[in-house]
Amino acid sequence: MNIKQLIREEIQKLDEQELILSKDEMNILHRDKEIEKDGHVIKFEEGFSGELSKKEKKKFNKERLENAEVLGYKLTGKKDINDSVFAVNLDKEKNDERYPEQPNINYDPEKGKSRIRKIRENKVWERKFGEPLPTLDSVMKKHQENKLNESPVSVLKPAKVEKNSIIYGYINLKAYYNPIRKGWNELKNLLDKIDYTSIGFTDREDIKVPHSLNGWQEFFVKEPMVTSFRKMHKFLSNPKMMKEPDRVRSEIHPSVNSSALPKWKQLTHLYKVYLKFNNKKVSSVFPQTKGKKIGQKLIGDFGGFELTQNVHKLLTNKKGFTQRYVNDAFKEMDYHSNKKIMVRGPRD
Repeated sequence: MNIKQLIREEIQKLDEQELILSKDEMNILHRDKEIEKDGHVIKFEEGFSGELSKKEKKKFNKERLENAEVLGYKLTGKKDINDSVFAVNLDKEKNDERYPEQPNINYDPEKGKSRIRKIRENKVWERKFGEPLPTLDSVMKKHQENKLNESPVSVLKPAKVEKNSIIYGYINLKAYYNPIRKGWNELKNLLDKIDYTSIGFTDREDIKVPHSLNGWQEFFVKEPMVTSFRKMHKFLSNPKMMKEPDRVRSEIHPSVNSSALPKWKQLTHLYKVYLKFNNKKVSSVFPQTKGKKIGQKLIGDFGGFELTQNVHKLLTNKKGFTQRYVNDAFKEMDYHSNKKIMVRGPRD
């Protein structure tokens, strides 16, 4: 039995348009051997794979996965048919010749068929319905934007000289802020696993302060937050300290005890990295400012210190202050961290 010939014959039966089959529709096609889609009937004939021997099926599947050309389906996800979404691609005919409809197809005029490449999802350009197709300029612009988002600074070489000032470059706080935001999200998810109201009053004391981080109102920080996390860890690790240990265990997920303290330490470490960057002199980051007044300033003077002022004491483990609602503080920082900061100084 010629497997490739069977594949070729099935491809040639397809019409001149593209049909999308979902996972459920693929299951129906394999179960019922045919399915109607957009006024077209797609058939999966018995004998094509159903009557093959085990050896022939193995060979057939190898051909299918290597060439991705079974029934003209274009793989966009996993290898297994049942777990993938396929696009049935059909060539156009013009002057008795077949032309490929999609740009990702290498047309073979001698074999009269299309060999369809696998498309990796992370390489597909994401665009909303109605948006124009990407051009070289738009791709390069997006690449430059992504590059800027990843880099903490963008130095202009040479500096841009204007009438009354000089622009030396830009600061991107997101490069150091985003890891802090991610660390807070992970810690918040852990604190969400504490059913505080279901725990007895006598067992709440040692978890009250860490849980307040995820509350809806400001609270007074009596001691360094790392100390409060250590107390909670010690309490959750020793059932003898609990009045109702079974109740505490049922209302607090085990991951809280194992991960909350390490997550807090990780969060505060990320903030130290953020502060280290902001405490650099401008001249050490933008060499063209050396010997000038602007070069003596700190990077944080351009907005980095102000951005995190509402969580600075908290993340540096200070004590004796009132902490505002942390979630609101981070939402406010999300907004301001998106702004590109210009490093501009006067002309000499």
